[in-house]
Amino acid sequence: MQQSRNMKTRVLLICGAICICAIVAAKVLAADGGNGASAEKWQYLAFKSKVEPDSPTAEVGKTITKLGGDSWELVGIENHSEAGTTTKTVYYFKKRL
Repeated sequence: MQQSRNMKTRVLLICGAICICAIVAAKVLAADGGNGASAEKWQYLAFKSKVEPDSPTAEVGKTITKLGGDSWELVGIENHSEAGTTTKTVYYFKKRL
């Protein structure tokens, strides 16, 4: 019984310490964001590709490779469907200014 109580106390203390660390870290990060001096600036790009049975996927690959060579970073892909079939794909990129 005593061991169980000691274990619960330890767990509560550890959880409390983690919460305090998280709050302090959030405040430190928020304090730096207010002046904007160290905030990174990004440019965004969305590239659409129609999906058709005869469409060459190599062209999409070449476009993505070229954007990567120009410092664009692929951060997301979204497929759009109609009647259960993918009709277009959107590729999302970002690039540091």
